[in-house]
Amino acid sequence: MGKGGLIIGIIAIVAMIIGYIPCLGWTFWVTLPVALVGLILSIVGLIQDTDRYNPSKTPASIGMVLNLITLVFGFIRWAIGGFIL
Repeated sequence: MGKGGLIIGIIAIVAMIIGYIPCLGWTFWVTLPVALVGLILSIVGLIQDTDRYNPSKTPASIGMVLNLITLVFGFIRWAIGGFIL
């Protein structure tokens, strides 16, 4: 689960960066739901590992951070644009 959240986080952050290019703001309508799914997968990946010092938590942690960054900057972009393209 954690690796899936990491992969989705990388894809979402790249798509978010592309969304800041003029005339490509519509990508946020796809990127933000994908980032939300990636965040959920990362949280589930963190919860499933019960060992406190397990190195397999690292991909889930990085994925969670990437998805949170995507969601925060995506919502800021939506708010600036008036929730329009």
